[in-house]
Amino acid sequence: MESIQRHSGIVDTFGHLLFIGQLDEVPEPDPDYPYLNFLSLYTGRIRIEVGTRFGPVNASVEVLAQAPPLEPDAWEDIDEGDIAYSGSGLILQDEVGLSLLPAEPETTFTPDGEHRYRVRVSARGRNIDYDHCTDVPLEDYLIQLWPVTCASPRVSYQNRSGR
Repeated sequence: MESIQRHSGIVDTFGHLLFIGQLDEVPEPDPDYPYLNFLSLYTGRIRIEVGTRFGPVNASVEVLAQAPPLEPDAWEDIDEGDIAYSGSGLILQDEVGLSLLPAEPETTFTPDGEHRYRVRVSARGRNIDYDHCTDVPLEDYLIQLWPVTCASPRVSYQNRSGR
């Protein structure tokens, strides 16, 4: 599946968390601590629970024209849900709203305006060194987004990491 956009890098996590949210929004304090879900859906944002408490992970974001095929053999955990927003486009951010991807300042991977996307997050390595701090990335995340016109329920395709 050809991506419209792809952004990849090593990003720093803090407190087990990454967020997909709007460029001009700072994630609010999370009411769901302790984090029991790999993927949690909120209005205008998605929380991703990573294994490492503090440290780098490998992350890639792909914006696609349509739903990609599932790759269950390549990943341990795969969850999917919707994000709808109006205003500025989406970024991968840390818990205080710092943009992690795209790497270019003030750049988003989706357009401004009113939009709805289906988001699939695939992960491996979440249980390698769970709840520790690390200086090297031990986990991999693939975040895929494609436009949709109506809402669909959250789906957990697999959870082989046990987290």
